[in-house]
Amino acid sequence: MTENNTSRRTVLKRIAAGSAVASVSAVGGVGTVSADDHRIDPEDDELPYPDVDYKTVGDDVWEALGPQYWLATIDRDRIGELLELSPVDGEETRLRAEMVDEVRSTYAVEQERDGNELTYRLVDGSVDPLGKERRAALSKVAGSAFDGLAAESEGDVEPQWNPGDHERQVRSAAEDFDVFSYKVDDVAEAAREPDDFGCEDCSADWLPGAGYVPGFLKDALESAIDDLDPDKKQPPYHFYWPDPPSLDVWEWEIGPSAFGGAPQEGQYMMDNAEDSYSSREYIGYTVHYLQDMGVPLHTGAIWEQLNPSPEGCGATGCDQYLDPRFQLHYGYEGFIYDNFPEGEEASYLDESFEESFDDASYPYYISSVEEECKDLANTSTQYSTSIFEELMAHGTDFPSLWDETVYQQTHNCMQSTGGYVRGLLDEFYDFEY
Repeated sequence: MTENNTSRRTVLKRIAAGSAVASVSAVGGVGTVSADDHRIDPEDDELPYPDVDYKTVGDDVWEALGPQYWLATIDRDRIGELLELSPVDGEETRLRAEMVDEVRSTYAVEQERDGNELTYRLVDGSVDPLGKERRAALSKVAGSAFDGLAAESEGDVEPQWNPGDHERQVRSAAEDFDVFSYKVDDVAEAAREPDDFGCEDCSADWLPGAGYVPGFLKDALESAIDDLDPDKKQPPYHFYWPDPPSLDVWEWEIGPSAFGGAPQEGQYMMDNAEDSYSSREYIGYTVHYLQDMGVPLHTGAIWEQLNPSPEGCGATGCDQYLDPRFQLHYGYEGFIYDNFPEGEEASYLDESFEESFDDASYPYYISSVEEECKDLANTSTQYSTSIFEELMAHGTDFPSLWDETVYQQTHNCMQSTGGYVRGLLDEFYDFEY
């Protein structure tokens, strides 16, 4: 038996638009309304917290300290706590704490405000950057701090969303369309699956614009990611970091124009949807990659999470280069999962994340899935440094301790994700199944 699920939000929006809107199937029926009648440009949809502060890392700080810069910005006592919780012996803990003090003394950091952007800058811009040997040692210090974070966190750690996040967002978005429930089921259930795909079909260039990087070195980096423990990795095709900072890799400094292949992989899935009898499933896969772009830790602070060591690559490969840590990534996404359903949000939140997800005025206008993914990433990436640092500073088990800017930034990301997901479903409603 089929079921039609027109929502209260749909009715209210039709009234607000001043006219009755004919039935539109988001994912497969034939509608009678032009998409231009009800879509809007993303920049025309005001976010709930447009003036929330966010942090960025200045080029001078990055060039001096690299991805472990945060050891100079997060509260020193907190770093000490994390080092004490790490499994290294007491003498090594003492030596690593001394290096933190040395770095913080030599590379004092201050914040420079420009509107609501707070950028870390070196107090003394003339200081020489850390050499590669010292930077490699700093990577070990950061690894110990991550170990301490893991030791104080409860539960197992996985490097991706709970699959239920992807499904629930599709079902919430589908309430704004006239569509049979079995079609919604197909898309929503498929949206759970890409985290299990691996990279058998992945062909996108996930490290574009890196300049001259020898083929063997790029192959070594890709092999290093593929060979990571499955519990410590997520393929780069679920990430997209627009304009990341440069990175030391063996004898080279690479400056890729982006990191990650999510936009291309989402487009690949959408292209398959156009030519497949499994169109709804492929639309679900497409939505998955788009949803990932609404998570700041998928679109920024990625070098920090990978914790690379400049001395981890050599002629024999890059198997010692990456030391990925996803405790805070998993904790943040668990926070979203726990507070998504309307009426089940924690008392310290103004509203649930489902309400923010549903607050987009109308479906966003999009030109292509690839561009849609990149546009959403450009929104969420600005919050990545703030969220990374706040979770390191206060841990992942007690979100009530986080600064309220994290909640506000997350609400902004959820509303944007809701608008883009609806835009994708609306754009491709006329596929034939």
